[in-house]
Amino acid sequence: VIANGQVFVATEGTANGALRTSIYDVRILDNSTPLDSVCTVSVETNNGYVPFHTSVRKVFTAGDHQFRVQIRDRSSGKIASQVNQTIVCAYGFVR
Repeated sequence: VIANGQVFVATEGTANGALRTSIYDVRILDNSTPLDSVCTVSVETNNGYVPFHTSVRKVFTAGDHQFRVQIRDRSSGKIASQVNQTIVCAYGFVR
């Protein structure tokens, strides 16, 4: 399972071009259960996009699966950032 996307970093509207430290933990969920892999991305910016890529390799049982991306914002900003343009791909072989 591979997840790619980007986080749109909110502007703080600070004077003098002050930058904010943005840190995001990204992980993939399978039917609301976290998979093992966690990707952490960070950037020092004030507005703009932060790309992320995370993947997990696992044997899944037969049945329905709903894959989602969960992001925890550990940034120093006061305004929440937004997840933008996320794509989740699941592929493999059937036995």
